[in-house]
Amino acid sequence: MEKQVVLGAAWLLRDGDGVKAWSVTCPHLGCSIDHLGTGGFNCPCHDSSFDPQGRRVAGPSPRDMDTLETRVDDGVVLVDFRRFRQGTAEKAPVG
Repeated sequence: MEKQVVLGAAWLLRDGDGVKAWSVTCPHLGCSIDHLGTGGFNCPCHDSSFDPQGRRVAGPSPRDMDTLETRVDDGVVLVDFRRFRQGTAEKAPVG
């Protein structure tokens, strides 16, 4: 396991004693997804929108936001960061 390595960015949400994570990379063409003050998410490049649980609501994104595996270890959030193929309905890791 690597520590303190910059791999990408993720949105994190506390979920009880755990944490949920989504990649900030839009599944459509790879633009960065913003968090909205209303709790949902939006990709400003082509106006894909996602609900607070990362599910696709509107726009050209072919799927929901990509979830990332997480765990909390001694108060530290660990995220298994991955990159996924863009522009496809199926979530498929790249590399």
